[in-house]
Amino acid sequence: MIDRESFEEWLAHPVTEHVLKRVGELAEQNKQKWIDRSWGQGICNPEELIDLKARAEAAKDLSELRYEDIEDEQPERSVPDRVQGSDSADQG
Repeated sequence: MIDRESFEEWLAHPVTEHVLKRVGELAEQNKQKWIDRSWGQGICNPEELIDLKARAEAAKDLSELRYEDIEDEQPERSVPDRVQGSDSADQG
């Protein structure tokens, strides 16, 4: 389970900041390449556009991720009262 403090540490970490920045830059570069090819060269591939837009949306979602976005999605931890068979040596 990720607590708020751990999430904030991860988000503020220089590596995380660099990765999120780079993901955004790549999405912007892909958008510019699409514009250059479609407008400048007349090449228009609808499947490529769908893929590039999906990648850009994922990059945006990742860069805007907040603790509240993952808080409700974390699995509940269930800890059994005891491990099966752990008391068998005590009996008999």
